Order: sequence, then C-alpha cells, then structure tokens
Amino acid sequence: MRRFQKYLKGRLNKPSVSPSNGWLDRNKSALELFAIWIESVGVLVAALFAIQQYASNSAAEQVNKTLSYIDRFHSEGVGNAREQFERVFDERKDEIFRISANPESETEFPLYLKRIVEEQKLEIPMTVILEFFDELNICTEANLCDEKTAVRFFGKYAWDFSGLMKPYIVQLRSEYHDPMIGMGILRIGHAFWKLQRRESSGSQ
Repeated sequence: MRRFQKYLKGRLNKPSVSPSNGWLDRNKSALELFAIWIESVGVLVAALFAIQQYASNSAAEQVNKTLSYIDRFHSEGVGNAREQFERVFDERKDEIFRISANPESETEFPLYLKRIVEEQKLEIPMTVILEFFDELNICTEANLCDEKTAVRFFGKYAWDFSGLMKPYIVQLRSEYHDPMIGMGILRIGHAFWKLQRRESSGSQ
C-alpha cells in the first residue's frame, strides 16, 4: 500500500506534458520525412503536368504548322503550278493510258513524259510542286509538322502525282545523279498508300 501511494505521489509531482506535445516530440522525425516526401511528390506532379502541357502544346503547334501548308498549296505560286500541270496532262488522259498499257511502256513512258514536260514548258511548275513537298516532308521529319495531318491533307495528291510522274522523277535522278529529287512527294505519297491499306484492312 505504501509503495502504491509513493508511486501516485511521484506521478503527481512529475511535470505535466500535454498529449499533443508528447506525440509531436515522439514523431518529429517521421513528420519531417513525411513533409519531404509530400514536397517531392508535389514537385513530381508539377513536372508531369508541365510535360503533359508541353506535349499538348507541341502537338497543337505541329498541327497548326502543317495546316499553314494548305494556304501555300492553294497560293498563287503552288496553285498556279498545279493548275498548269494538271491542265496539260488532263488533255492527254487517253494518250497516257494507251502508252502506259503498252508492254514496252517501261522504256517508252519516261521518254514520253520528258517530251511533254519540255514541249509544254512544265519544268518550272514541276519544280515548284516538288519543292513544296520536299519542304513539307522535311517539316514532318523534323517533328515541326504533324505527319498524320500532312498525309491526310496532301497524301492523295502526292500519290496521284507520283503515280504518274515517278518514271520521269527516276529519270531525273539518273541524269542529275541526285537521288533526293522528288523524295518528299514520293515519301508522302507512299505514306498515304500505307494509310489506305491499314484503313481498308481494318474495315474488313
């Protein structure tokens, strides 16, 4: 009994410590670590948000840059070149079909195309068209333009043009020893062809 009274007296005389202060003292290190962790997570979340915003803005800029080529495609320079080129070859549709169907067309057709280009003075219009697609292709390869958008808007024209003029382009490459001639329009046309194949196989 005396030992229990002595114990109570000792508890009564001991300086009081509030429960809150005692808990904070015991868990101070854990709280500091938790605060550091929270801060780190906040920085990470902010960084991820910034990256996401940058990616979204970058993608929007790529699409907008690609769309600016539409204005150029219909501008006086490129637009007039396309009209001149299309008018000449549209008048010769039947002749083109007949020559291309000939078994000897592999050697005859490139010479025919070259003759038409020279007679109708299409060297400059063709150069304007090829340079437009070269610039567009470089823009997509540098990730400044959106390739999917470029193929959607310009792929059909590139595919049709290269389908007709590829023999002549190959001949120019050989004459000038330059394998880069017509690279842009051929690549975008080929990308359009692959897109069409994917979409047709997906719909089946």
